Amino acid sequence: MVIEGMKILVVHNRYQHRGGEDVVFEEEVRLLREHGHEVVVFETSNDQLAHMGKLAMFCRTLWSFSAYRDVLQVIRESEPAIMHVHNTFPFLSPSIYYAASRAGVPVIQTLHNYRLLCANALFFRGGKACDLCLHTRTLWPGVRYNCYRGSRSATLSVVAMLVFHRILGTWRRKVKRYIVLTAFARDTFIQGGLPAARLHVRPNFTMDPGEACDHPRQGGVFVGMLHSWKGCDVLLSAWKRCKGAGELKVIGDGPLKEPLEEGADKRIVFSGAKDAVYIMHAIQRASFLVFPSLLYENMPRTVLEAMACGTPVIASDIGSIPEMVTHRETGLLFECGDVGSLAEQIGWASTHPAEMARMGQNARKDYLLKYTPEAAYRSLLAIYEEVLSEAKDTSWCGD
Repeated sequence: MVIEGMKILVVHNRYQHRGGEDVVFEEEVRLLREHGHEVVVFETSNDQLAHMGKLAMFCRTLWSFSAYRDVLQVIRESEPAIMHVHNTFPFLSPSIYYAASRAGVPVIQTLHNYRLLCANALFFRGGKACDLCLHTRTLWPGVRYNCYRGSRSATLSVVAMLVFHRILGTWRRKVKRYIVLTAFARDTFIQGGLPAARLHVRPNFTMDPGEACDHPRQGGVFVGMLHSWKGCDVLLSAWKRCKGAGELKVIGDGPLKEPLEEGADKRIVFSGAKDAVYIMHAIQRASFLVFPSLLYENMPRTVLEAMACGTPVIASDIGSIPEMVTHRETGLLFECGDVGSLAEQIGWASTHPAEMARMGQNARKDYLLKYTPEAAYRSLLAIYEEVLSEAKDTSWCGD
């Protein structure tokens, strides 16, 4: 029962440093508008964080009266069929679900990260994946280890919000559907207590750059923030061991940039942060993209972009990555965090160009089948249609 030109309210709390979630939010808004839907956008930004005291931050994270009021007003003025939320943390808070419920508008929430189950949203601590809080109701390990911003008070704010809304039943009662990006994420959220019937797997998408390349492919490329959890040091150590691997182009910036540059092999070129056009050209010209993350990544855009370019990926065998990269079919997998394992795969890739080219072609086919804008639009509209049909049949009022 999808209505032509359906009106959708899309809600998002932007991050201080623009990341993948912000890009997905922007691209989905554009995608819906291109297909004739009227999209009303309500957004705020984490730029306010620097100007708020601890108590004010605690209260607003738990329940934002201003966000509740403002979202309710927008709903009453625009009368959307659905409210699709990307991120509420910290300034919007779960209070906006209650505003939609009061107005009788069903809520769909995309879970881009693991915030509902982990204070830092990453399941990462002490240089490796950590899921201690997945197995507790109180999330106390997060407080014990100061997992959010390395701050006890900041972590308490996040944990208080999560536990408070678990007790209220917010996650179970106020959201009609959760969109998760992978089967791994779905299984994780089910373990964390979300209703399985409301969790729909729908991957991200990326625009099609085409696979044509005027230059011969050579060397490797890494694209991402230079943080410890991205496995940059593992990659650079592995590259040193592979004398015949050629040049590695590292695209991105972050706190580890200078330390990594100081001890880097001469074949490793640091390009800094670059725009999307530069990144796509670099991926198209590389023999492979290396993705050495130590995290339970949801659905990294750089992997999708490599697949779209017909570039095979050498990636960590952690979390959802094996769902995206099939070993020796669309790329290569190595043991997460293991320098020797990564060096072995880089060495193999460097001496088997024909096999890597075949994997790149397979990756491109996978992209065309699963990760195009059209595939994303069809899957999103199917979820909208299901929610609207259910609301019509049951006269749902938010509970």
